[in-house]
Amino acid sequence: MANKQVFVFYYEWQSTKGNHAGMAHLVRAFKKEYTGQVVLIKEPSYQIEKNGRLKLWSKWCWFWFTVVRLALGSKNSDEIFFTEYGGIGWQTKIAGVLKSFRPAVRRTGLMHLPLPVLKEYYKSELRLRNVLNQVDSLMVFGSSLERELQELNVQPTVTRTFHYVDDFYLNDKKPQLVEERPLEVLFVGNLMRNYNILQSVIGGGQSASVYFSYLRWGLQPEGNVC
Repeated sequence: MANKQVFVFYYEWQSTKGNHAGMAHLVRAFKKEYTGQVVLIKEPSYQIEKNGRLKLWSKWCWFWFTVVRLALGSKNSDEIFFTEYGGIGWQTKIAGVLKSFRPAVRRTGLMHLPLPVLKEYYKSELRLRNVLNQVDSLMVFGSSLERELQELNVQPTVTRTFHYVDDFYLNDKKPQLVEERPLEVLFVGNLMRNYNILQSVIGGGQSASVYFSYLRWGLQPEGNVC
């Protein structure tokens, strides 16, 4: 990363604030590793309908200040990394403006949301494709989203990285977990969770008792047994 800077956009979610599970922790560790070359840009929330006029005005000021700052202050060798790309937020808007005014600066987007959720939000595949085409490359967790993006025929290069629940990484030669007690899987949130698939992957296709529990606000565990 010599002679270049990477501008990293991130959002700090309340559910992962202050712990190692969120993007905020990851990008801060990234900055610590590459001191002087990584510039972190924390974006404000994008709940426009819940904002008063003054707060909304301040967010749009942040938006245009950030765009002008990058347009004038970045070099062609620099890179912009969006860690919450594709969903509702400022990052897709910033990517669109910079594609027009600073196309030489490489833009990379990390996607988290599954394609059905994005299709429902953007209402049409054409609109979704146009948003995704505003970056030069896309990173995804897992092979399913990678395949879906390839089928969508997006222009950016799609790079797959590891996901802890993914049939792409299943291997019959891997040792199976043998425990008499139920296996407990702990996670935060329950967006698009398919418990049957999780049980199948974790159980390796064998009969298994799996207990899924998730944390709500105040760290109160709830769960269900499959």
